[in-house]
Amino acid sequence: MCLKAVKTLFVCALLTAITLGLLARTTAAQQNPNSDLTFSVEYTNSSFTIRSASAKGNFSFAFKWENTDLYIEYNNSRRMIRELKLVAFTDETARYAMEFWIPRMFYEYVDADNNVLFIGSSNIEWTMPGPDIYVIGYKIDVNIDMTNITQTQKEDGTTLLEWMYTQLAMPMESNVQGPWERFPTVKEVFHYNPFNGTLKMDIVLDNFKPRNNSSRVFLSYGLKYVPLQPIIGNLTVVADGQEFQLAQLNRVYPTNSTVIAFKVDGIDRAFFDFGGIVTVDGNSNIEVKGSIGPPDMYWLNERDVWLAIGLNYPHVNRTLVHDPYFGLSQAGLATVLPITWTVATAGASIALLVIVAYNYRKTKNLFKIPNAWLSPLLGNN
Repeated sequence: MCLKAVKTLFVCALLTAITLGLLARTTAAQQNPNSDLTFSVEYTNSSFTIRSASAKGNFSFAFKWENTDLYIEYNNSRRMIRELKLVAFTDETARYAMEFWIPRMFYEYVDADNNVLFIGSSNIEWTMPGPDIYVIGYKIDVNIDMTNITQTQKEDGTTLLEWMYTQLAMPMESNVQGPWERFPTVKEVFHYNPFNGTLKMDIVLDNFKPRNNSSRVFLSYGLKYVPLQPIIGNLTVVADGQEFQLAQLNRVYPTNSTVIAFKVDGIDRAFFDFGGIVTVDGNSNIEVKGSIGPPDMYWLNERDVWLAIGLNYPHVNRTLVHDPYFGLSQAGLATVLPITWTVATAGASIALLVIVAYNYRKTKNLFKIPNAWLSPLLGNN
């Protein structure tokens, strides 16, 4: 075998080895994305904290509530009232935390200007001035049931930590009295991924009885950045390709995109994705309209620190089910290459080595590989 032919085979073998090695490593990572994950769960009588470490970074997730001395009778059982106080994601590597409200209130309203958004109302004093007609508001802060965390392993190797938290939706009216079973409930089923610090939440609004036949439902969420170092940074929000300073959001802005990004000094730090499946009264062909900015005076007073996120749903007769997805953004950290990209890379590499062989035969000097590299293979001294 001539030396030039050996050089050609050497180049082809090298490219093939690199390509197949990349494909094998990426395929293995796709099959078991949590292979290097370690985590722990710490409980107190009013909280739990999930700590985890993986290729994505070091994260912690805190879920805290307050145990009150008050009790209610619900479904023939005596239950202590708990109030949810904190839902926080922390990136220990990047040294910051994100707090979420999930959600804390919802409104029934009439969309008087037909823009599919609750932007405020003139018939109630604590909302922003606007054309919509406020019907009734519900505060979601009375827990009536919760479960401990369970661990689930999905078929692709993903580890999820799951629990349920059920709350009463109490009308924001005076002299509200039982029986409590007549009020709506909001059940929240959480699916936390400790590998990357993200959370999917199945929210189920049930036992809702509208007071207006043409009303819509508005759910209010919130997002807050908490630096774990002295420098706070420039806070911006990205929606529909537009970037807003957090302090500029003094009114409601519609979002046609279903993903809202939160940035600090131009780096993605958190996201809120409401593009999941929505079911209203059994109908899953439902579109949700999102917004950023405060629809009421409470959010306006905190616009420098909290991002107000609103989700607008159509008319609900009894039940609403949705599964928003949110959490930390791992900008700049190691990521797993998509399998489709890797297959494309393998194909391109194979095509490349075919071209290499063809061009070598034409030019005879495309690659100048030192003979010293090949001497051990040829048995030369």
